[in-house]
Amino acid sequence: MEKKNAVEKSVWRFLEPLLEPTPYEIYDVEYKKEGAEWFLRVYIDKDGVIDLDDCEAVTNLINEPLDELDPIRDPYFLEVSSPGVERHLGSVRHFRAVIGEKIRVKTYTKIENSKEWVGTLTEVSEEEITIDVQGKPMVFPYDKIAKANLSVF
Repeated sequence: MEKKNAVEKSVWRFLEPLLEPTPYEIYDVEYKKEGAEWFLRVYIDKDGVIDLDDCEAVTNLINEPLDELDPIRDPYFLEVSSPGVERHLGSVRHFRAVIGEKIRVKTYTKIENSKEWVGTLTEVSEEEITIDVQGKPMVFPYDKIAKANLSVF
């Protein structure tokens, strides 16, 4: 399971109540340096499809309060977007939301001679997930998962 840094946790906690009265929820928060620039990415979700108008509405809602909170010392770019069709799965909540869907799991080390698996997510617990890979159940503890995404192929 991925760990959040202090900025990501702080921003998430701050934004949740701002979005509560809206149709949107925070899917994920990411703060990272790419090249010389810092990016704060807020991924939002709602029932239905997220479009550019949704991203703009949330940007307008959170931009000024974030400036007032000033949780980040360095200059950064704020991006608000959808998690996308091949959305990252990084929490128990994310996995539970896609039970029955096809997912791709990459592991830190080889399991049965492979580090990448694609199958249907069948079970989710607080410690691990189970996917059906061509009729065979495969169990992946969260600490063995390097990356997981929905898979459209």
